This record gives sequence, C-alpha cells and structure tokens, in this order.
Amino acid sequence: MTSQLCSFQSRLCVCLWLFVLTLLVPTPGMAFNDTELLPELLREGIADAPQVDIARARMEQSRANVQSAKWQLWPTPSVSVELVDASATDGNYAGDDMVTVLRIQQPIWTAGRLSADLDQAQAQLDASFASLGEAQLQLSLDIVAAYSRWLSAWFRYEAWQRSVREHQRLRDKIARRVAAGASSRSDLELANERIKLVQADIALAGVSRETALLQLGQLLGSPLAEARLAQRLPQVLPPEPDITTALAEAEQTSPSLRRVMEETRVAKALIRSRKADNWPEVFVRLEHQKGNFTRLDADSDSRVFFGLQSRFGAGLSTMSRINEAQAILASAEAQVRATHLAIKEQVRNSYAVLQASQKRVAIIKQVVASAQLIQASYERQFLAGSKSWLDLMNASRELATSEVQLADADSAQLSASWRLYIYTKGLSGL
Repeated sequence: MTSQLCSFQSRLCVCLWLFVLTLLVPTPGMAFNDTELLPELLREGIADAPQVDIARARMEQSRANVQSAKWQLWPTPSVSVELVDASATDGNYAGDDMVTVLRIQQPIWTAGRLSADLDQAQAQLDASFASLGEAQLQLSLDIVAAYSRWLSAWFRYEAWQRSVREHQRLRDKIARRVAAGASSRSDLELANERIKLVQADIALAGVSRETALLQLGQLLGSPLAEARLAQRLPQVLPPEPDITTALAEAEQTSPSLRRVMEETRVAKALIRSRKADNWPEVFVRLEHQKGNFTRLDADSDSRVFFGLQSRFGAGLSTMSRINEAQAILASAEAQVRATHLAIKEQVRNSYAVLQASQKRVAIIKQVVASAQLIQASYERQFLAGSKSWLDLMNASRELATSEVQLADADSAQLSASWRLYIYTKGLSGL
C-alpha cells in the first residue's frame, strides 16, 4: 500500500510539473503585464548597466556638440589689447602706448558649411540615441539568454530530484525483496548504482543553475535570489502571424538600423561641410578702437569691414578631406545593407527556433506522459515476473531523461519567443 501511494505521489508530481510547463505555452493574443517577472528583470537590467551609462554619456556629449554647432551661427566677439615700447624717434608709434580693439565678426555666407556642421551634429545626436537603444536591446537579449539557461537548469535539477526519489523508492522495494530472497543481490547493487548516477546529474544541474544565476545577477548589477525567479515563471510569447510581418516590424524598431542610417546622415553632412571649404567665407566685422599708436590722445574709432576669407588647407588637403568623407559615406551605406541582412537573419533564426521548439515541446510532453505510463506498467509487470529489474530501472531512467529534454526544449522555446519579441516590438512595451 505504501509503495503504491509513493508511486501515485511521484506520478502526481510529474503531472503537476507538466501543468506548470503548459503555462508557458503561447496563447493567441496573450500579452504580459507589469507584474510579470521577465519584463521586470529587463527593466532593472537596462536602468543602470555600465554599457547603458556609457551610451548615455556619449549621448550627452553629442547633445553638447549640437549646442556648439548652433552657437557657430552667432557673431564671434573678441578683444585685443596691445602695449608697445618704441624709441622716441620711431614715428610709427608716436601715439599711445596701449591700444584696445573690440571686434564682433559675423559670417554672412559660408557656402553651407555652418548648416552642414549643424546637420552633422544633429545626426550624431540621433545616432547616439540609437546607440543607447542598441545597448539596451543587447543587454536585454543577454538577460533573456541567462534567464533561459537558469530556467533550463532549474527544471533539470527538479527532474533529477524527482528521479532520485523515485529510484530510492524502487531501491527500498528491491531491498525488501532481496531480504525476503525474492530477488538477487545484483538487483540491489544496480539500484544503488543508478541512484549514484542520478545524484551526479543533480550535482551537474546544480552547478549549471548556480552559474546561470550568477551570470544573471551580474547582468542585473546585483545578486539575485533564486526564490524570486522560482515564484513567477514567465510565459512564452506568441509569435507574429507570419515571417514577413516580423521582418517588417524588426526593421522598423531596430536601433542598430537607425544608428547606421544616422551615420550615413553624418557622412553626407561631412561631405557638404568639406566641400564648402573650397569657397571663401564672406563676413562682416565691427570694430571699436580705443587708443592709437600713431596719434597721441586720439578719439576712439569705430569701423565696419566686409571681407572674404579662404579656408584652404595645405596643398591639396581640402580635396583629400573630401575624398575621405566620401569613403566614410560609402562605408556607412555598406553598413546599412549589412545591418538589413543581420536583422533578417536574427528574426528568421528566432522565428524558426520558436516554431521548432513549439513542436518539440508538444512531442516531448507526449513522450513524458508515455514514459510515465511505461514505468508504471513495467513496475506491475516486474512484480508479475514478466519484466526484469533492469527493464524497470531503464524505464525510470527514460522518464527522467524525457523530463530533462522537456526542460531544455521549453527554455529554448521561451528564449526564442522573447528574442523575437524584442527584435520586433523593441523595449518600449516593458
């Protein structure tokens, strides 16, 4: 009676575990809320991560560059104070010993250089915004991967724990049979060896679980209690209805694609700025002078200048700088094409893995249910003498192995669904 009760409890535990796993199966139209675990972890991870802080600092740097480029449109004030100590016979400096000149110079025409510099700074700011989103997205993918590894290890650990309890129950049963002379001593030795094998699997799963938990804590920036993860299991998110929709959404939301497209804007503005160096800059300058080196006690003078100022570099360096900017643009445009291909590969891979994982989970669940029935049947047949003790041990091992395979398949399904969600929906919904 006791052995039947233990067997029933073991099967009930397996059924409950399978029920928990069914909670991870996607439901059409399902959406997560703020109380769910994985979005909560993602929000925590991207809040103060070092790589995110670096991206934010670069964004502030780009914002300051934009402000600086705007100030270039304003007049440039300057002041000069000159003292002279000349001989009494030097007629050029017969006046005051000190001359002060206040100047304000305003460019009137720069061949589009100032507006190009402002466009370049603004594009760099937009690219830094995209880089921030890119850092957050990559961190989110790393968190999902680490969590999936922990979930797989946790389920595997639980499966092996159930298996060792089941093997201990069978060992106790065979020990009684050996004591009664109904079974050989070798059957008991086989049971003990199988328990040791399962305990080794438990130890390995425990190490994997601790390692994944440590990696997840490092990504989040603080140690993480395993009890918090085990209390709330995230759900597998439903995929897009078709791959075409998923690809379109991924390209629309991809921060990597936005970044490289902004970098092409930077390169185009750089080309315009450097081409403007081939033209002279037209300016107006206002001056107010106090003191005069040639006339003593002269009145203050004010004057207005209109002029041209070239911006040629040494030799033909201006043309070389234009060629450099054009090469930068070609590289940026190639990077845009490469990013398009990378996005398609990422989405297609996640979509395919998700579909394959869904089918694999469904099949392995059937295998687990069958393995459970086979084990119960073999135990009855062993008692009836039609199955050997080795057959029963193998059936128990097959059940545990199937449960472990289900844990791996389920974590792969979860990881693929969340990767696909992040690629297609971004992080705005978290």
